[in-house]
Amino acid sequence: TRVCTRTSYMASREEASVIVESDLEEGRDSADALVSLHKYGVILPNWKGAHPWTHDIAALAEALKYNTIVKTLDLGYNDLWNEDIVAVAKALKINSSLEKLDLTCNGLRPGAIDALAEALKSNKSLKTLILAGNDLGPGNIAVLSEALRVNTTLTTLDLMGNLLEASDIEKLADALKVNTQLKTLNLSENRIGSRGILQLAEALKHNKTLTDLKLKDSEDSISSFEVILLADAVRANTTLTTLEISDNCFGVKDLVPLPDKLRSGASLAKLKLHEENLDELWSDDVVALTKALKISTGLTELNVEGMSIGSRGVVSVVKAATSHSSLTKLNVAGNKIEPKGIIALVNILKADTTLKFLNVADNELGLAGAEAMANMLETNTTLNSLSVRGCKLGREEIIPIVQALEKNTGLIELDLAAQRHIGATGVAALTKALMKNARLNSLDVTGLHIYPFEIALLAGALRNGIPNPTDTLLTVAKGKKYQKGDELPSPTSYWHNGSYHDDADLLFESLMINESLTSLHFSRKSIHLENIRPLTKALEKKSALTVLDLSGNRIESDGVAALAALLPEAAGGPP
Repeated sequence: TRVCTRTSYMASREEASVIVESDLEEGRDSADALVSLHKYGVILPNWKGAHPWTHDIAALAEALKYNTIVKTLDLGYNDLWNEDIVAVAKALKINSSLEKLDLTCNGLRPGAIDALAEALKSNKSLKTLILAGNDLGPGNIAVLSEALRVNTTLTTLDLMGNLLEASDIEKLADALKVNTQLKTLNLSENRIGSRGILQLAEALKHNKTLTDLKLKDSEDSISSFEVILLADAVRANTTLTTLEISDNCFGVKDLVPLPDKLRSGASLAKLKLHEENLDELWSDDVVALTKALKISTGLTELNVEGMSIGSRGVVSVVKAATSHSSLTKLNVAGNKIEPKGIIALVNILKADTTLKFLNVADNELGLAGAEAMANMLETNTTLNSLSVRGCKLGREEIIPIVQALEKNTGLIELDLAAQRHIGATGVAALTKALMKNARLNSLDVTGLHIYPFEIALLAGALRNGIPNPTDTLLTVAKGKKYQKGDELPSPTSYWHNGSYHDDADLLFESLMINESLTSLHFSRKSIHLENIRPLTKALEKKSALTVLDLSGNRIESDGVAALAALLPEAAGGPP
């Protein structure tokens, strides 16, 4: 009852004929139909010069129309022509006994698929159809999916290695929602993608007959969040007994065997997509990830660094991730977030009471985003670590953030590295904020072009701001850190080149914590009369200065008088 015409491309005609003849010989005594197949010329040994099997398949197909004995037909690995497959498909419309058809690796083309799909709509005997390795490609599966909607006998469908994409899987998934007969479906080694997984998961919630689903060795490796989607579907499905996923897929190794462990639920404590060999997430991936995050409870760490999902994608993902009030670490660095996205993000996190680590590095904050971040820092008391590294912050953008440190009571670590030149104003504002902040004990300013005097100011401010500094205080360059007990740079001279006269006010305040500076020079036109009061106030309280150069500035006679009053002879001391 088995006709086998399997042969590889390299198999000889004689080898193929021996296989077929021996199979026919086994059933000749019990079935006149098999003899008739032989008479139709199925076996034509040593036929050379024609395309392999062209005439044979035509004869075989004609015989199959009325054959009632043959149950299995294996035509795999023959690279059949379209007309060969069409002939077999036409036979299937009439044949009432064939139960298994194997067309593995025959390079099926659209016309052949159409013919097979039409045959499946009317055939009442075929139970297993193997179409593996035919590189059907995207778009050619729609007609087969339509046939599955009406077919009532097919129980096994093998579509492994057919370059199917998410759009194809979506059509198959829609068919599975209404199909009531299919039990085994093999979609291994296809380009399923997040969208495909999402569609399959939805189909599993509706399908009540599928027992075996194979998704092994997908070209798009199944991610941990996609496993969550499958787990949610398995919990709703009552019939699936086997779910095959490659053991090396992320999120799967601790859940094998499947789907037993999925049925009791699967959740993620940590999701780090940059460790899952993903270069970026597409819109379909973001949709799937968002849904998975809504399903998964107990997530404490989410890392989507470098996934380039944009402002809208980040906001969608973060909303889902924070919906269970368990997230403590969030890394959205390198996602092409624009200022409006930063604003939306911090609005979500503003009232959050669980998040302790936030990394928005290598995105574009802009002034609006920086101001929104500052507003959040003023009210948020639980965030301990913030990184805005490489966010292109300049003088205007850095000031709102550092000024928020004066009110913030939660931050312990702040990464401001790799910004645009923040200027003397930015350094001075940061120094002032650190003097008032009693919580921050780690600051990274790598790449900010900070001068030795400014380093001393910042490190000194950190030491004075906290009662018990941790081991690492200030990072000023790669591999260069000032730690607890380290001797700080102590330049005796400093030339202030700020182009804004309000830079000076903040620097004057920082003089009160400096122990080493003895010579201070200001460039021409950087000091005005209104700057003199903050300077005299600083000099009155504490200063080691012996030389102050204000030549070429606009301090006017009132400024000169105020400074003269501080000179030793003016106070009755030695000239």
